Amino acid sequence: MVRAFGLHDSRYAETGETGWPSSMSEVPDSIAWREQLEDSWRLKLEIAFNLYTVATTECRKMQQAHSESGAHDGVVPPPLVRARHEESQALAYYVRVLRIFTDLTVHGKLPPDADLSDTRGT
Repeated sequence: MVRAFGLHDSRYAETGETGWPSSMSEVPDSIAWREQLEDSWRLKLEIAFNLYTVATTECRKMQQAHSESGAHDGVVPPPLVRARHEESQALAYYVRVLRIFTDLTVHGKLPPDADLSDTRGT
C-alpha cells in the first residue's frame, strides 16, 4: 500500500492499491504547500551557495595577497585565518542546506523546520 504523495498526513486515508487521498479536494493544498516548501529551501540553497562563493573569493584574495607580500615566515596573518574560517563555515552551511534540499526533493523527507500544521501553503 502506498501513501499518497509520500506524505504522512493523517488527513489522507489509504485506499485500495493506489494510495490516493480519500478527498481529491485536499490535493491542491498539499501540492501547493509542498511546492512552497521546496521553493523556500531552493532559495535557502541559493543564498548558501552565494555566501560560500563570496567567502571563497575573499579567502583566495587574502591568500594571493599573503603570497605576494613575500612574508613566508610561517606565520599566517589573522585576517587570512579569519577568511579561511569564514570559508569553512560557509561551506559547512552550504552542505547542510544542500543535504536538506536533496532529502526534500529527492527522498521526500521533510526538513526539520517544516510546519505540518499549515497545509494551506500560506
